[in-house]
Amino acid sequence: MNRGLTKFLSLFIFDKEKKQAFRIKHDAIERLRQRLSNERGRINALEYNLGMLAFKVLPHISVDYLHGLNANQVSNLEEHKQNVEALKANLEEESLYNLNKILNTIEKIKYSKIFLPENFYTEEEFQAYKAHVDMEYEIQDYDEYIQYKNFKLPKSPRAHFYSNVFVDQNGLQVLKTLEKMEENAVIIDGGGYVLDSALIFREFCPHNKIISFEPVKDIYALGQKTIQLNNLHNIVYENMALGDRNSEQAIEVREYGGSTLCTNKVNGDASTQQCKTVCLDDYVKKYNLKVGLIKTDVEGFEQQLLDGAINTIKEQKPILLISIYHNYHDFYKIKPWLESLNLGYKFNFFKGCDGHPSAEILLIGEVY
Repeated sequence: MNRGLTKFLSLFIFDKEKKQAFRIKHDAIERLRQRLSNERGRINALEYNLGMLAFKVLPHISVDYLHGLNANQVSNLEEHKQNVEALKANLEEESLYNLNKILNTIEKIKYSKIFLPENFYTEEEFQAYKAHVDMEYEIQDYDEYIQYKNFKLPKSPRAHFYSNVFVDQNGLQVLKTLEKMEENAVIIDGGGYVLDSALIFREFCPHNKIISFEPVKDIYALGQKTIQLNNLHNIVYENMALGDRNSEQAIEVREYGGSTLCTNKVNGDASTQQCKTVCLDDYVKKYNLKVGLIKTDVEGFEQQLLDGAINTIKEQKPILLISIYHNYHDFYKIKPWLESLNLGYKFNFFKGCDGHPSAEILLIGEVY
């Protein structure tokens, strides 16, 4: 009811007090309606902003089956269900629990649109999540470097302390066979970045040589500074990528520091550069290496890396720490593929409480 109509109706009210009361009530209703309209606008804006946040955070690494459909890796929901069952097959009770927890969280997030840790985590998990949040306030900023606890990284927009590495420690604490790894066995760090994972490997395995592969030239230069800042020893740092063939290949370099060997499509925030790629099998054979552990985080190029390391895996059966969250294939197909080799691996899944439903998921493979 607008003010003009109010005046018209008030003409039929002859008592002055009633007429005044009518107008007062009407004005109050109009103010309330305006407030409701403003609140509705604020709610719509908030929903839009939350939606944009969810869009920015989730889609690139969602393991929802539609992602697989979009990538032409599954043709229908029934095929996806078969992939889920294959992923769950042959798991021990603890491993199945860990996997189901990850899958259930991802399923819930499809209907929540945004991940609020307090709604998804248990009290114990929420306390673990707070450790990730608190880490940001514990990083100290100096002229030449940044420091978290006793770890130092070169000061650069491209060098970061990632909480999955320094809080969750790449899942090393849950391994069952790490203590049995021989001291003469090397650790292969595929996707070495600025040697952040190498710092953690050194904490757990102080006597084992680490061989880290980082193909991006400017990131590799930062990693060399990490060696100096932390007095790292017994480490080999290679400016090359691990892949399924020995070649020169284009690599996609993203602004935030990530990189992957190029597909046909390059993301809008990325540039390209040439890099040397090498098969791990050939590298191991050339230097006569005994391999105790292989860690991969190569932005969705995991399968190709593993294809190039197949003989090393078959012959030496190292511990495997494989990032499987970058795409549908890695999440659902790598574990069944490794099982098909019949090497005796038992598998587990590790996902820290980092405030993201599907990032930094590790497939752990051990023979015991």
